[in-house]
Amino acid sequence: MPFSGFSKAKRALDAKIAEIRNADGRKPMPHWVLHDLRRTARSLMSRAGVTSDIAERVLAHVIPGVRGVYDRHAYLKEKRDALERLAKVVGSIIVEAKGRKQHAIATPDLSPLPAA
Repeated sequence: MPFSGFSKAKRALDAKIAEIRNADGRKPMPHWVLHDLRRTARSLMSRAGVTSDIAERVLAHVIPGVRGVYDRHAYLKEKRDALERLAKVVGSIIVEAKGRKQHAIATPDLSPLPAA
């Protein structure tokens, strides 16, 4: 069952996004759901070099098979690192959007980063 208040918060967020995009002279944002935030976070963690195993654990996905049954380590340090990497990627998207004088509510480019 969804948490109480999510639909109200989502409507308020949608209204604010529409206000910002309208002020920028941009088209309305395509329909989205809260789960899209999880998918975006997962994609950005991959972009940031977080291993699939740790990214899945950050999202509280069950690790399948024998590994999921026998590996009971909490991976707290690894998850913290993954979230710090995610924050840096999100920060870079915001900085890039500000450089274009555009709100960061643009759809981020999820293509791979150039090789270092």
